[in-house]
Amino acid sequence: MPSQLSQLAWIDKEQDSMLQLLQAWANINSGSENIAGLAKMTDVLSQSFAKLDGTIKQIHLQARVIINEFGKPIEVRHGKALSIIKRPNAKTKVFLGGHMDTVYPISHSFQKTTRLNACTLQGPGVADMKGGLVVMLKALEAFEQHPLSANIGWEVLINSDEEVGSVGSEPLLIDCARRNTLGLIFEPSFPDGAIVSSRKGSSNLTIIAIGKAAHAGRDFDKGRNAITALAKFIVMAHELTDIEEGITLNFGHISGGGPVNVVPDLAICRLNVRTVQPDDFAYIEDELRKIGNSLESDGLKLNVTVQHIRPPKHFDKKNKDLFEQIKHCSAEEDILLMHRPSGGACDGNLLSAYGLPVIDSLGVIGNHIHTKNEQMTISSLVSRTRLVTLFLLKLASGELGTVK
Repeated sequence: MPSQLSQLAWIDKEQDSMLQLLQAWANINSGSENIAGLAKMTDVLSQSFAKLDGTIKQIHLQARVIINEFGKPIEVRHGKALSIIKRPNAKTKVFLGGHMDTVYPISHSFQKTTRLNACTLQGPGVADMKGGLVVMLKALEAFEQHPLSANIGWEVLINSDEEVGSVGSEPLLIDCARRNTLGLIFEPSFPDGAIVSSRKGSSNLTIIAIGKAAHAGRDFDKGRNAITALAKFIVMAHELTDIEEGITLNFGHISGGGPVNVVPDLAICRLNVRTVQPDDFAYIEDELRKIGNSLESDGLKLNVTVQHIRPPKHFDKKNKDLFEQIKHCSAEEDILLMHRPSGGACDGNLLSAYGLPVIDSLGVIGNHIHTKNEQMTISSLVSRTRLVTLFLLKLASGELGTVK
């Protein structure tokens, strides 16, 4: 039987091909609402993952409902998800998750990769998370070359709506959590290589202020200004942020009004709430509704709509135990693997909430994600692939014991 070291040595020779693959993938725009770009990305990924000889399916996702600029609910389509499953009847099954969508729309100026220096690649999605998808692919490719791979099964799900909350893929993720033994998610690590332990929960809400239109000169007193009411609401709601308790409210988008000689009858804002404790979501929603009610008057109303919630992910015993197993592998690679909490949410939040032990930042070392300066450390393509491959081999050999 070939040694585990021989598989790791094979990975070392793959850095150039991994980098070329990442550049090709990152140069495809796959913003969350670019359906054509996501379709192209799905086909490209299907071709790359086909070499693993698993069962491949492209899965349509249900649309998500958003509130448009007129205050009306509309459906927004998603791209497809890609599923690859191998040895589903194995006793131990590993879920490997990632997303193909990015935060950069087709209209964004940040569209192509740039090699900044020998160590760093900059580009849209190179860290979050097409670099992680390359790590996932190559780790499975290395693992499948070893006879020990027959001992465990695995399932890959790459969704196309993670950056907008994974609303369409949530049912698929829940099923994955229920039928697998543990989960590995390939979001980027921190810039120093540390992985994420706990994550805050995330909730998106829309506030609709409905007033009464009137001529701003002749009938000003007969109007009810929706923008003014919404501005008061935002100022009052902002006070709910409590950094010490881990509660933040970010008002990220405002729209409303029109000609300045008309008292505006509609204004809309969208906000994101982050919490450490799941019960805080209900508390914040209740407080927002109280604020809205306090501002209502004859002809003026404020509606609070919760559109999606990702529960917090706690670094509980099952996740700590999985981390220790991966840390054991990292020690063999002379890597001091650290962990720390993050305010960011990902699909690991949902998987953990449904009982799956999960480590969700095994992708490349990245920095400046969600900005036009997004970049990744090139050497981490190999180091992270070696780490994941070694973990899979030791899991398959029984060296790591039973994952609970």
